[in-house]
Amino acid sequence: MENLELESLTAEIANMRPVQDIGRVVGVGRGTLRVAGLSHAASLGDMVRIQHRQGIVTGGEVLQLEKDTATVLPDKSVEGVSLGDRVVLMGETCIA
Repeated sequence: MENLELESLTAEIANMRPVQDIGRVVGVGRGTLRVAGLSHAASLGDMVRIQHRQGIVTGGEVLQLEKDTATVLPDKSVEGVSLGDRVVLMGETCIA
């Protein structure tokens, strides 16, 4: 029993990321954002956290990847999002 718990903990630690990948908003479209700095680490469907300059935090999902940018669909309206706002890659959606 303890060995199973240790193996589970070891697997969870192996999947942890010691750093966070952070990108910046470089384009705001109708309902989507273009983000630079995440395309090297992101995968389709990954979740992100968008940090507006006003302190508002919104979630989002990676919809498209290109060489230098990722297209993100925010959970809420793009109203208030500015060029240069931080976007933190959260990774895959995990359902507990």
